[in-house]
Amino acid sequence: MADINGNAVNKVEKLTMEEIADRLEGLKSSLDTIRRTASELIMGIDAQLQELKAEKEISRPLDKQAEQVQEFILAVTNTERSRFNIVGVKGMEGTALMDSLLAMTDADRENVEIYLAGKGAETVHFGDEQSEEVEEFHVDYIYNTDTNVITDVKYEQEMDKKAIEPIKDSDVVLKIMYQDSAEYEIDRITNMTQDQVLDLAYKLAAMGENSWDGNIQDFLEENGAEYVPIIVSSGRNKGLPEFFDIAVDLKEGVAFLEKDLSGMEYAASIVHRLEHGRTVFTPDERNLIVNYGYKLDNYEKTKELAETLAYRIENEPVNASLTVIDAQAEIDALPDSMIGLSEMHEYGYFANDMYPLTKESALELFDRDLPVYLLYGDGSETAAEDREQIAGHDGIFGIEKADWQNEKEYRSMQAELAEGNANKEVQLLYGSSNRYGIYQLKDNQELDQFRFEGTESLVKSGITKDNFDAIVPKNYDLVYAGELSDIQGDTQNEKLGNVFLKFNTSRLEDFKGHSLSVSDIVVLHENGKNSAHFVDSFGFTVLPDFMHELENGKEQDALGQSENSSVIQNDLKSEMETEIDTSVLQKDLNAGTEKANYPAVYRHTFSYADDHGELDEYRESRKLDKECSQAVVDAIRQNYDGKHLNKEAVKPVVEEYGLERLAFILANTLQQLPWDGRFSRDNKAWAAEFHIPEDMVHGRDRNSEFIISSHPAVLDGFINVFRRDVLAREKEADIFIQKESQEMETDTLGQND
Repeated sequence: MADINGNAVNKVEKLTMEEIADRLEGLKSSLDTIRRTASELIMGIDAQLQELKAEKEISRPLDKQAEQVQEFILAVTNTERSRFNIVGVKGMEGTALMDSLLAMTDADRENVEIYLAGKGAETVHFGDEQSEEVEEFHVDYIYNTDTNVITDVKYEQEMDKKAIEPIKDSDVVLKIMYQDSAEYEIDRITNMTQDQVLDLAYKLAAMGENSWDGNIQDFLEENGAEYVPIIVSSGRNKGLPEFFDIAVDLKEGVAFLEKDLSGMEYAASIVHRLEHGRTVFTPDERNLIVNYGYKLDNYEKTKELAETLAYRIENEPVNASLTVIDAQAEIDALPDSMIGLSEMHEYGYFANDMYPLTKESALELFDRDLPVYLLYGDGSETAAEDREQIAGHDGIFGIEKADWQNEKEYRSMQAELAEGNANKEVQLLYGSSNRYGIYQLKDNQELDQFRFEGTESLVKSGITKDNFDAIVPKNYDLVYAGELSDIQGDTQNEKLGNVFLKFNTSRLEDFKGHSLSVSDIVVLHENGKNSAHFVDSFGFTVLPDFMHELENGKEQDALGQSENSSVIQNDLKSEMETEIDTSVLQKDLNAGTEKANYPAVYRHTFSYADDHGELDEYRESRKLDKECSQAVVDAIRQNYDGKHLNKEAVKPVVEEYGLERLAFILANTLQQLPWDGRFSRDNKAWAAEFHIPEDMVHGRDRNSEFIISSHPAVLDGFINVFRRDVLAREKEADIFIQKESQEMETDTLGQND
């Protein structure tokens, strides 16, 4: 069939087997040696073919023998392709053919074949829209009778291929918006710098209607630009996403850069450039880059993010997800997720020391006693004095970056404190050692009716029933926890009395509550059992319901954080031992085997070591600390695939350096980086339990020398694996020890029998 779009080139002559045999019959009869060997047959055929070719050449006119006659397939069609002719043209050069077509009048277009014949060309009619069947052709040229435009099909095919090639870093992409329509084209210029193309764009924007004919192609070529039109809104790659380095609007007479767009727009343009002709990012990664541009409105950083992520996806896939994590962390650090710096800048406010806020966030922060500002489109601001002023402002609000940074640090400290208190409470209720805790009423005005009131008074006033149901854990904070071994007494009452005495006659540095008084509660954890004792007007009153609710609440909290709820209390018990006494980390890693002899971690400073003649021990321990830190980096690099950390990553480091040193190195890293939000609060609270004194030498803490340099998000996962591994192995060791004890007891009983 004929293809009026120009997909086929030459008419193909088809011969049957009989015709081929007839043409070769004379040739075969003249080759009497054809059956001897295959090589002789081939040589003979070749000789005969050469003779036939020579005879054919001799039969042509002498003046035509040296000239190679060009032949073209021309499609003449209207825009809708409802009318077309397929014409073979011979005896006319390509340029002459195009010039002749462009010179046609309306009358000439009625019959292009006759017109071309009059110009000296030989024409053959191959078909038109009325033909029942048309052969398939590769069209060389397409002439549009409506627009008088000629398309060089081969050239356009070559340009189509070039137009979808990925954009090189050295290429400059120029978008030209036409003067008389909403159409545009985007060209890839390959031989100019961005500054040179920008000068070209300014020159083009400044040209008036009368100073040129509007031919973009001629203008670019005259100015020395080598270019490929990669997107034409009404033609090539129509509908592909737009992108550019430089744009010129001929209607407005202005030129501008990609970075002059809004944050979302230039981020999208950067992504489209990187993905032209290929797919690089996932939808989530594209959204991240665009959101990054919108929220931070930093062109250079947005471009760096997109290019770095694209490079790592292709060359360092293991690090691609880390780039995503870092970018998302920057976005999450902003005070309001519903508005970005880009929107604030479009609003007309550009101060570098201000973050934007919506009205809802402004009210929330104002209620937290933070300074909030009303921002205006002229670049000015006013400090909010009351909620009514915020509610009445229809524009954008702001908070200074320094104030927000202080607020983040304060919130982080609060979260770590809360996490630390939660851990202490878990240690109190589920630890293996006997402990005690002091609970005091929260600083809440609504609880004043309970404060310093005994149970008898509370019942008489109707605040609580005889079962003391109104005395509940949610109204209390754990203000202190300690080892029960520090409290003298043989009976529970004696111990309670001595706790009361201790917290009324002496002041502990780490105790932040008031002296132990009526309405406080003392919780005892003895031999695995918990009990709550209300400090009453006379003695102590046991609160079984309070204790039951406290245990259930903490158990549910723990269950929510563990995938294996059946062993959570044992996990928490082992974790408590790990946090309080790191020497327990030297337990046997493999139950039933002899403990490895790992060098002890030297816990003192350089100054202490110097004063006590222990510099050799100090230096040897620090050498191992640095090696252990690097071993963690190596283990993570070898076991992280870009999305998941192999749970076996911890094992070789533990086997080489022991649990105590690895725990020390991990805890030190978290203590050195308290500001990094990519470490979980739980791991920060765990690390805070380790006492690691500053080792200041020449004004620098030498503990910073063995900070683990792996990416914080992956290192946080490594710490999670380490802590779970420690707990699991310690449980195995405990089970083994218990089993050994039982077997020994059985053996002893057998011997006694």
